[in-house]
Amino acid sequence: MDYGYVILLLLGFGLIGAGVKYVDASFDDDAFDRRKAYVVALASGALMGGFIGVDAYAATVLVAIIIGVAITKKIDAPAFIAGAIVALAVPAAFSNQIVVYALPVAVLSLSAVIDELGNDLVDERRIRNGAATLFFGNRLTMEVFVAALVFAGVFPFVYLLALLAFDSGYHLLTYYVDSLKRERRRHAR
Repeated sequence: MDYGYVILLLLGFGLIGAGVKYVDASFDDDAFDRRKAYVVALASGALMGGFIGVDAYAATVLVAIIIGVAITKKIDAPAFIAGAIVALAVPAAFSNQIVVYALPVAVLSLSAVIDELGNDLVDERRIRNGAATLFFGNRLTMEVFVAALVFAGVFPFVYLLALLAFDSGYHLLTYYVDSLKRERRRHAR
């Protein structure tokens, strides 16, 4: 695999993860301007769509994420809906054939659903075990499943790194949003 593409893949997945959190924080936490969230959602959707159109492994991971959050009804803001539509429309508009690996996308979609449901349980404080809280609080089920696909020889290792880049972008923006919330609370006193 071309090193330039690997760098693009890792940076792209990191930006997509940060974009998802930006949109989420705009609508759920009022952390950012919602009008800008639409721009971020559309840009993130276009980037996802680009990867879906040219890379079957990336498509498998990204489509599984979209399916998982759709099943758990986490595509709940209009900007998320617009971004998901763009993510699926871009490759359809520019490619005659979109390749997604059926069994891995089913397995990874299931893992995405487990991640979302587990994270909800952590947020509701219904999971009290420290290890389970860490695991589901960070939505690590999909990483475990992608790692299993890598070790089984189904996926190249770089796609585990790409998913970790997605999560890193998401978590870095989460930490930033949390610091904004703390700052707002401090100024409100």
